[in-house]
Amino acid sequence: MNLSLRAFDETFPDEDAARAWFEKARWPNGPKCCHCGAIGNALYMPKTRFWHCKACRR
Repeated sequence: MNLSLRAFDETFPDEDAARAWFEKARWPNGPKCCHCGAIGNALYMPKTRFWHCKACRR
């Protein structure tokens, strides 16, 4: 991906937009737990800025 500074600012206007883009690139089918392997069964905790798996609670 080759972006000009203007295109970068338009694509990623804030941290949440950047996080959403990277998450979609990393997990196209939803977040995957690195501990139990569950896919798309997680909650994003905005206060801690981490994903928490609902299956294994990690």
